[in-house]
Amino acid sequence: MAASRGAPSHLSGRVPQCFRMCLPSRDEEIALPPYCCIVLAEECGALLMEERQQATVAAGKLTCFGGKREPAEEPLSCVLRECREELGWTPPATPRRAVDLYVDGELIAWFYEAAAPSRDEPLTFEPGRRGVWLGADELDHPRLSEWHASVLRARRRGERRADFTTPPA
Repeated sequence: MAASRGAPSHLSGRVPQCFRMCLPSRDEEIALPPYCCIVLAEECGALLMEERQQATVAAGKLTCFGGKREPAEEPLSCVLRECREELGWTPPATPRRAVDLYVDGELIAWFYEAAAPSRDEPLTFEPGRRGVWLGADELDHPRLSEWHASVLRARRRGERRADFTTPPA
């Protein structure tokens, strides 16, 4: 029996016709973002943010933790690696994908969310960076990166997508 369009090999010939149109073809790829980040939140809504004191991007701004995906790296693996590198810590439970960030219509990052480490847990930040707690009501903080602010506002509204339009120069 011929393989169904886009079906995994272990399902060859077993996918009902009505489901075949829902599967991507072998030629289609799921768009993966170049960056992955994580929102670390306490139950009360306070957020652990990264202050990038010395950085080429967002210097002096507050951002979520995260970074660029390595070639062939899965997004969840990326966000866990970034937690280890930037905090010396990983979430005890698997982070959940929360918001996708699009800038000028282009997919830039997947943002995951997880419970923040306790405030007395020892964390190891990268040189030139430190952790800063931001209150749940501070999403308009002037030092918050515009991209990250748009993601956090979308998350607060329960939206899965944040669209940011670059202001004209």
